[in-house]
Amino acid sequence: MLFYSYVNTGRTAHAALITKYMEPTWGNALMKTYLFPSIYVEAGPVIIPSIKPVRRILKSSDNLFSERYKELDAFYLLTGWKQPIGRRVQLNTAVSYISLNKSREVNIRYVDSLQGDFQVEQPELYLSASVTLNNRFAVAPAIRYAKTRVTEPIISNDSITNLYLGNPIGGSYNNIIAGGELTYSGNYFKATMGAWHLAVNKTSSVQLASSLTLYPTGNLNLYSITGVNWKSERTSKPIFGSQTVGFRIFDRTWLELSVTAGNLAGTIELNGQLLNNQVVESNYRLASLLIFDINPSFRIIVRYQYLQNKASLYVLDNEYVLNKINYNYNKHIITGGITWNIL
Repeated sequence: MLFYSYVNTGRTAHAALITKYMEPTWGNALMKTYLFPSIYVEAGPVIIPSIKPVRRILKSSDNLFSERYKELDAFYLLTGWKQPIGRRVQLNTAVSYISLNKSREVNIRYVDSLQGDFQVEQPELYLSASVTLNNRFAVAPAIRYAKTRVTEPIISNDSITNLYLGNPIGGSYNNIIAGGELTYSGNYFKATMGAWHLAVNKTSSVQLASSLTLYPTGNLNLYSITGVNWKSERTSKPIFGSQTVGFRIFDRTWLELSVTAGNLAGTIELNGQLLNNQVVESNYRLASLLIFDINPSFRIIVRYQYLQNKASLYVLDNEYVLNKINYNYNKHIITGGITWNIL
């Protein structure tokens, strides 16, 4: 039956659309069984190991001045609500919060050595509406707002030290993302194209994206997602991409494995549901997602992400030459969540 074919490939919106051609009692019963509002929650920590070789450079007696910012740890929380409206529209509303602890370290030979921890907080609001146009096409406009607040890491009463510290960085600013996606669904594939305007970290840019989802078996027992993105303001390496493979490993359990290559800083994913609002560049990301359906009402997920980021520290040597030293560091993100379908 076409209805169940749509449901088994995750095309619940298309399944809802064809129920209007069914006998009313039967169609309404299928709507209540497979199409319902849901609440989802996901949270977890970000773990960043220490980098000992960098500390040795910062403390070296060969330097007149050295400075670096480093991430310490973070926590992420997301909660949202999906609400079908009739057969064609589904609203998705979410709020999220991230708290990132960072440190600034400044060493001025013969003058001062300062280190200050500070916090970056970012509450976010997301709203999208997926509209099914017919049994092939769907459009999903989306908007995201995030408020970034940064505390001042180091304050000194010494005038010479303040010359090295520069202007205070504390303050707050707004981030706004607006755009959307257009999706075409076939029997064994789904193609998506999206465009968004990003006003993030006090800069403005455009992000374009395309993805292709394949269902070789015609259902969610095995699928792959290939994505390519382009960021307008980048003069170097503006393209980044990802590859995901998902498959059923047990009766009610799925596993997704993915790799992303390229710089994710200041980008979005999942039609703006995820904002990568980091200031350092990333080299690549490896990720896994475990999905377990306890029953038709409850789903549990466990997500792990490994990122390799690129950072820099600045050193003024004895010849008064300012050197920029690049280094890589790793980040581990572990989150868990539930989805409650309100049947």
